[in-house]
Amino acid sequence: MPNRGHIIIVNDNPVDTDVLQELLENNGYRVDKEANGKNALSNISEAKPNLILLGDSLPDINPFSLSAKLKQGKQTKYIPVIFLTTLNDTDTRIKGVELGDDLITKPFEAREVLARVERQVTVSKVRMALRESETKFRSVMESAIDAIISADVSGIIRSWNSAATALFGFTEDEAIGRPLELIIPERYRKLHQEGIRRVSSGGPSRVIGKTVEVAAVRKNGSEFPVELSLATWFLEKKRYYTGIIRDISERKQAEQKFRSVTESAVDAIISADHTGNIVSWNNAATRILGYTAEEAIGQRLEIIIPERFHEAHRKGMQRVTAGGESRVIGKTVELFARTKTGAEVPIELSLATWNVREEIYYTGIIRDIRERKQAEEALRKSEEKYRRIVETAGEGFILMDKNLIITDVNEALCQLVGLRRENIIGKTPLEFATEDFRQFLETNQKEISAGKYKEFEGTVVSQNDRNIPVLVHGSTLRDDQGRVIGNMAFVTNLSEQKKSLALAAEVQKSLQPPTALRVSGLDVAGRTIACEEIGGAYFAFLQDKQCAGDHFDAVVGDVTGHGVDAALFMTTARAFLRMSASQCGDISQIITEMNRHLTLDILDTGRFMTLFYMRIYPENKKLQWVRAGHDPAIIYDPGENKFEELNGAGLALGVDGNYVYEENLKTGLVKGQIIAIGTDGIWETFNTNGKMFGKKRFRDIVRENAHLEANEIIDAVYNELSTFSKGLKKEDDATLVIIKLEEISKKIEEWHI
Repeated sequence: MPNRGHIIIVNDNPVDTDVLQELLENNGYRVDKEANGKNALSNISEAKPNLILLGDSLPDINPFSLSAKLKQGKQTKYIPVIFLTTLNDTDTRIKGVELGDDLITKPFEAREVLARVERQVTVSKVRMALRESETKFRSVMESAIDAIISADVSGIIRSWNSAATALFGFTEDEAIGRPLELIIPERYRKLHQEGIRRVSSGGPSRVIGKTVEVAAVRKNGSEFPVELSLATWFLEKKRYYTGIIRDISERKQAEQKFRSVTESAVDAIISADHTGNIVSWNNAATRILGYTAEEAIGQRLEIIIPERFHEAHRKGMQRVTAGGESRVIGKTVELFARTKTGAEVPIELSLATWNVREEIYYTGIIRDIRERKQAEEALRKSEEKYRRIVETAGEGFILMDKNLIITDVNEALCQLVGLRRENIIGKTPLEFATEDFRQFLETNQKEISAGKYKEFEGTVVSQNDRNIPVLVHGSTLRDDQGRVIGNMAFVTNLSEQKKSLALAAEVQKSLQPPTALRVSGLDVAGRTIACEEIGGAYFAFLQDKQCAGDHFDAVVGDVTGHGVDAALFMTTARAFLRMSASQCGDISQIITEMNRHLTLDILDTGRFMTLFYMRIYPENKKLQWVRAGHDPAIIYDPGENKFEELNGAGLALGVDGNYVYEENLKTGLVKGQIIAIGTDGIWETFNTNGKMFGKKRFRDIVRENAHLEANEIIDAVYNELSTFSKGLKKEDDATLVIIKLEEISKKIEEWHI
């Protein structure tokens, strides 16, 4: 009887084991027995049977633990396990299926046992065949001299052989699971992705089933040419791709060397004797002029010369033969040639002479310049179109070379600066800029040329010395190799817009409290510098006459973003704050109520606002605050030379309308202490070297100027900030409030928003 498979029974019940062994051997199976679990684990790893029958009780190990170890073993994880059990409860069955492959309950029924065994032995044989196939495949993969890479339909690498590692530099572990873009040059990745999508959706492939030459990239970033043979296949209805990749760098180098010797063969090369008879004719001459070599050789040169030039050609040949001077030999000239069809084509002719046995021969290299002439005509038309566009544009236009020398402008630009075109061309934009704008352009020339600043504002000076605010939208011009060949810019006059923004800025400024004031026990100052004409940063000094007057409130807020949108948001927030503060509650109630109203108003806008609200009781020497997502305020004590941050939890306003804010308390305030509340537009300012102003620098300024009045401390901060960032446009609004504690002389005066 043929061997139907190898089975190992692991069971400590000899009666059951014998029954099963006899049944299975009578049906063509080879059977071994083990009563000890640990011995079984070792023997199974060595024997590699087709199936394991595992009893539910072993003397030395839990059967379920043994099954788990088998499923984890490299050599045993593919072997099916059938549990033998007297238990027929649901938990046992589930556990048997989860930790094994099947389950047989006692008493054994022969037909059931044979059916379940046959099914699992078949599964085992399929698994083993698959493993052998995979092993053979892996052996072929690893022995191949070419890289073999497989990927799924998403372009994720699923197999990678040793030759691929040698070729690309990535190990198998580094490559598998990553996208094919790993080895595809960046400029081709979009095309690759489009091809994957096209084929996956049933479209045609440009490379599958073909051998093509493409570029690849190594781990070190270097590109090199490869030959790719790509195939597609399916497994379980899923599409996969396998590519065989060969490095053709050496072949390409050899071809390049050959082409360098015969590069002129892309042009027609024609030779003639001193009588004007054609003696040689290459393939390019056939392509350009239509005659085959057989048709042309032996014919006179006149067959490719338009008839109107025959006489001039004959006289030229006679002159050179007689030793006279040629008008074309040793030069490159543009002429016309006649094709076999009689059509005339523009050509570029390079003519040389040589001697054989005292006979003069002529060799001409003829280049077909039809495409070039067409391109020149297209360029001429394009330039005409370009000129019409830029001249009709309402904005000023400047065209510059790579050194920012102006090569062309339109009439709108001439009117903007009050000069004629000839008085502008040859200059640089720096010559028309104000001092500040010139400094910005000089400082950021590299960044502007590289396209970092595609749009920026500045001020130009017209012929009548009038300063004109402008918006510059620039672009860098590059050739096909990505090299900078020039720059262009559209220049928009912002005069009217600036007038409107200036008016808005005045309105916004009018809503702010005094920049400096003294109330009983306090020296207070505040200031906002917007990065644009108007901004979203804000400060206020609050006290309502209807509320208790023994305290002083200071607020600093900062809206996300800047400019007009931020300013409008801030105006809304200011109104809500004023309304909430008028209710005379504690500051946590004020901010909670303000947040509720603000969230409803700006829902789904994506905007939010940070806020720091402080209430000071000078007589009681204490302060309270609420921090709503804002940077913490700081207290500096000159006596102890110590800084303290006023922290506290709290969401930014406009995020969650149901959020309840909590106030924080500090007592023991003393004369001379300085409280500073600012926005991140101060310490997150950068200079031209990419360094940030930082909170340490800010604290050092406060420390060094602690003896000054509050307004003077603010002056010192903003002066240092201006010096630090000179040459760079401000990126964010900067707001600062300074409060110095002094002797108390009288009750707090009334102040409001």
